[in-house]
Amino acid sequence: MKPIYEPKGKAKEYGDLAINLYTGCPHRCFYCFGPAVLHRDKEEFHSHVESRMGIVEAVKMQLHSEQITGKLIHLCFTCDPYPKGYDTFATREIIEALKNSGNHVQILTKNDGSRDFDLLDKDDWYGVTFTGADHRQEPGAIIGWSRGRLSDGAASGFWLRQRNWGSVPGYPASR
Repeated sequence: MKPIYEPKGKAKEYGDLAINLYTGCPHRCFYCFGPAVLHRDKEEFHSHVESRMGIVEAVKMQLHSEQITGKLIHLCFTCDPYPKGYDTFATREIIEALKNSGNHVQILTKNDGSRDFDLLDKDDWYGVTFTGADHRQEPGAIIGWSRGRLSDGAASGFWLRQRNWGSVPGYPASR
């Protein structure tokens, strides 16, 4: 398995490379493209969420064998790196591996990733998705105003050393 890949098309604006860490996403967003892209049943995708089998070791192996360094690596397109209600230790281990190999991360989440802020530096990005959608349209994610509080806290330097950004689906990912 080679979990690190180069995004294509418009996804390329998010980073040099990307990794999708989990098998699904519990957020159940009405606009979710994950099941279609992965050719998975929508209900299965939203209800069966776990870190991809062997993902941490596969990332470490690929970083070493391909000597991947100096890249901005996006987490994640087809899942959330912090799926609410699930074990996300794999996310922390992968961030550590990416940083230890001289890379930078760009995180895009709808949940609280502040636990891992201690791993990030000024060349990393922490992004929160804002959609303006009613919570019933994203029932598994933390509600929008809570995402705003995370972003505000991060931007004020309360937790952090990294750069922050917001993503609004349908708009370019300019920072």
